[in-house]
Amino acid sequence: MKNGRLALFAFFMSVFVVVPLAATSASASTDVSFNFDTAGQLTSEFNSYVASGSVSQTLTGGISNSGAINAPSSANAVYTTKSSYSIGPVGSSYTFTSFIQSVGNNGYSGMGFTSLAPGALSASGVPYRPNDALGISVHGGGFVFHNGVTNYNGAWQSGGSGITSVRTATISDLLNSGSVDMWYKIVLKIERATQSTFNMHVEVWPSSSAGVLYNAQASAIFELNGVTNSTLMNSPVIYSYINFSGDRVRYFDGFSVSLAGGASVVTAGNPVVLTSSTSQLNNIISASGNVTSENGSTVTDRGFVYGTTASPTVNDGKISVGNGLGAFSGTTGTLPGGTYYVRAFATNSNGTTYGSENTVILPVVASSQTVTWNPSNTTATTNSSYLIPNTSASSTGTGTISYSVVNAGTTGCSINNQLPPVISFIGEGNCVVRANAASNASFTAAFQDVTFTITAPATQTVTWAPSNNEALETAATITPNVLATSSGSGAISYSIHSAGTTGCAVNSSTGVLTFSSQGICVVRATASSNTQFSSATKDVSFIIGSTTTSLTLELDAQIGSSVANAPVEYSSSGLQPGTSWELVIRSTPQTLASGLISQSGLASGNAIIPSNLEAGWHSITLTGTKLGGGIISKTIWFKVDGLTTLLWSQATQPADLAQQTSLANTGFAVTNIFLIGLGLLILGLLVVASSYRLKYKTYPLP
Repeated sequence: MKNGRLALFAFFMSVFVVVPLAATSASASTDVSFNFDTAGQLTSEFNSYVASGSVSQTLTGGISNSGAINAPSSANAVYTTKSSYSIGPVGSSYTFTSFIQSVGNNGYSGMGFTSLAPGALSASGVPYRPNDALGISVHGGGFVFHNGVTNYNGAWQSGGSGITSVRTATISDLLNSGSVDMWYKIVLKIERATQSTFNMHVEVWPSSSAGVLYNAQASAIFELNGVTNSTLMNSPVIYSYINFSGDRVRYFDGFSVSLAGGASVVTAGNPVVLTSSTSQLNNIISASGNVTSENGSTVTDRGFVYGTTASPTVNDGKISVGNGLGAFSGTTGTLPGGTYYVRAFATNSNGTTYGSENTVILPVVASSQTVTWNPSNTTATTNSSYLIPNTSASSTGTGTISYSVVNAGTTGCSINNQLPPVISFIGEGNCVVRANAASNASFTAAFQDVTFTITAPATQTVTWAPSNNEALETAATITPNVLATSSGSGAISYSIHSAGTTGCAVNSSTGVLTFSSQGICVVRATASSNTQFSSATKDVSFIIGSTTTSLTLELDAQIGSSVANAPVEYSSSGLQPGTSWELVIRSTPQTLASGLISQSGLASGNAIIPSNLEAGWHSITLTGTKLGGGIISKTIWFKVDGLTTLLWSQATQPADLAQQTSLANTGFAVTNIFLIGLGLLILGLLVVASSYRLKYKTYPLP
């Protein structure tokens, strides 16, 4: 877990309930974490000795490309924390965790405990590490447990002599091939098993570059038990270390040490003090401790601190018990019932150190109290993001009222503990908030839970269908004859969704559209979101027609193919709005399509060629009225055989049209009645066939 700087975390622990004659209490755990995201952390929090190569802190390259320690090539180096640790009692433990990017093929990296400051005389060996190390070094195919100058070598797939194999790896080169991203989480746990021996336990977890573990269990687990390290045992304080040896690890990140069972963190120069035991009798707490090192400066005050909140200091309840080195004990006066947190302290000229924190619960005889909390506004939508209950909780006793989230569910809810609280949320679901009445000398604690239901905002529908959504480009403006409405309560506004070639703009309040050129302008009506509704939109296309008159015809058939039921594509622009237009095929004249010109001066579409055309020439004519008056038309001619096969098409009147004697000539300017009669006679005798093939092209308006 990344935390931005060195941080000490007091973790909630299991509480041991002390009855009047009990003499046992529970200890908390403490974490020390380094994420290397802050520039200079490696030098401000660690002492170092780099025997060879180069090691530095970078602000990229680590987990999720965050800060990390970088060893770009082969290096021999040791880093120790400037803060130290006390050696806890039997049963205490230290859990080391780190993430490494293993890319080299000839080297090691590791971590553990040392009592020595890093330097040329205090580190050596292969793997390179402190001379009194109690720790681990890992490499591609295995690992080395260190106990001073003694090494215990093991392989990931088979273990080693004197080493207990809890789980062996399925591949031999685990730290070379176990992770696609080449990242691994290494866990080392050191436990004080007896007064003189330690047990060590190592785990390897293949990981992604984002720190996500690939598997539900470690790929390899090994233990080395019952080792003795008198150098560390006799040292007043010990330090956690990181070692680099050869070319193995490119980036080292997420280094942390979790202390449990009585050990504590000691700031450099401060004394070392242990909380030995705590107990209670008749609501009087007894405690004992031990100053094991003055750390270079005389201890001028020592004793115990206690309080009803975690992590008490010398500014809370305090019992002073002399000064100097050695064991000491003391008692409090009679205290009200409740939960108390107790820890030893020792002070020298450099500062104050606290031992591990124990919890003691004193019995309380008190009346019960009842909490009442009945807000009526217990529902909201995710658009609101927060809710303030319209009533505060009350109690029949004198316990102080506070609030807490007991079940956030899927809402991600939190509170700010105002009276009444502000409940913030980010998702749908139920958020259970507890109104607590604290216990005191007269009353036991009580609470009442209230469930607040968070739902998705309702959907709303925007309706907008103006009928005057077409105009010529010279109109310059359109005022929609209806405005948009919503089925919800969102405020309506207008915006340009797509201007196309029109240069359009819209008034966000009135929906009035302005434009300067032809094309399609898409206007969006938006109903805004609010606490009850999500936002919604409706798009309307406004068609702006050109004032340049043009007609286009295209027969979609190829020379040599049948024109029966073939489509004719037609379009026009710049015609007089409201006037008629028609598309006529002349053989026996037949209207294929007709209508009124829209307000944009446009007409367009497709028509179908009849299937029963006779052989000969035919024409298709699109006719309309120009702006300001006057008829305009566009004609194409095409010739078919008796099977309606297209023989030819062109944009000008055929030269041989006057000599055509088939019925297909009906409707053209052939006035000689003799020729018409002769054509009718010949039509019954002739079959026109052609193998010539030509594709029709669209001809622009002359």
